[in-house]
Amino acid sequence: MSSMFNSFIEKKFLNEKKNFENKISETFFLNYAKIKSVLLLFDIKNDKNIGIFEHLANILEQDGKKVTLCAFVEQKKSMLEDKNNRIIIKKEDVSLWQKPKKELLNKISEQNFDAIFLLSTQKTIAVLYALMYANAKIRCGGIETFNLLNFIIDTSNTQFADETCIFDNIVRYLKIINKN
Repeated sequence: MSSMFNSFIEKKFLNEKKNFENKISETFFLNYAKIKSVLLLFDIKNDKNIGIFEHLANILEQDGKKVTLCAFVEQKKSMLEDKNNRIIIKKEDVSLWQKPKKELLNKISEQNFDAIFLLSTQKTIAVLYALMYANAKIRCGGIETFNLLNFIIDTSNTQFADETCIFDNIVRYLKIINKN
C-alpha cells in the first residue's frame, strides 16, 4: 500500500481513538505477582507462527496466569480458528481501513484482563484496534502505539528485538518491580 494511503488509515484510526482516551488513561500499574489474566496480542505472517505465542502462553500459564491469545494473521487464507482463549483476526475480517469486524472487537471488549502484552514488533492497525478495544489494568509492549500502552519496553538498543525478546523483558521488569 502507498504511504499516503497508510497515513490516511492511521489518521482514521487516531480519529476513532479519541473516543477511547479516558478508558486508556484510567489504567494503573500492577506487578507480575498481582497479574492473574493476560491478553497476548500480536500479528503473525502465517498460521505456523502461532506456535511461538502458544509457547509464551504456556510460560504464563505455568505461573498461574489465565491467558487469552489474540492474533491478526496476515496470511491470505488462514486456517486458524477461534477457540477457548484464542481470538483470530483474519485478513478477510478487516475493512479497507484495517478495522476488524464488530463481532471480533466485541469479543475482545467483553473481557477484562489484568494485563495486555502487545508482542508485535511493528505497528499493525488491526492489532492497534484490538489493543484499543481491550479492557486491561496495565498495557505493556515494545513499540510506539499512539499512546495506547502505559508500560513500554525500550528495544532501541537491541539488535534483534523479536516478540520473545519483548515478552521476556516485560516479564523480567514486572518481576523486578515485585522485589522492590
